[in-house]
Amino acid sequence: MVYNLSKSLMNPYENKGNIRTFSKDVNKLELVWHQDAEDRDTLWHHHNHNTETTTVSGVYYMHLPIAGEVVGPQTAGTELAPNGPEGDGKYFTPWREGHWMIYPGKIWHRPGILHTEEDRYIVAADMEF
Repeated sequence: MVYNLSKSLMNPYENKGNIRTFSKDVNKLELVWHQDAEDRDTLWHHHNHNTETTTVSGVYYMHLPIAGEVVGPQTAGTELAPNGPEGDGKYFTPWREGHWMIYPGKIWHRPGILHTEEDRYIVAADMEF
């Protein structure tokens, strides 16, 4: 299920080129652009779309449900597939609230597994050079 927010909620920031400035007073619900039911097979992606540049990607874990509510906390972070979604060698990275996980943008990845109705909140970023 996808929830579409009204147009007024789609831009809770001021856009200045590549920099988005958020107000400290923004309602956290205005930061949710979409919520999707997780069909894990369709969530694989990477961020290195320009072959003439290199991309470094990162995930900052703002909030993940507490360990008591997560089945298998070792799988709640991010799943990486260095050899692609169809290849061998997939693994889960551990997560810690308040910490970044930085990785090459060319690595295929998808969100980890949660078994709770509580939302996870992350910030994702890419740096292309």
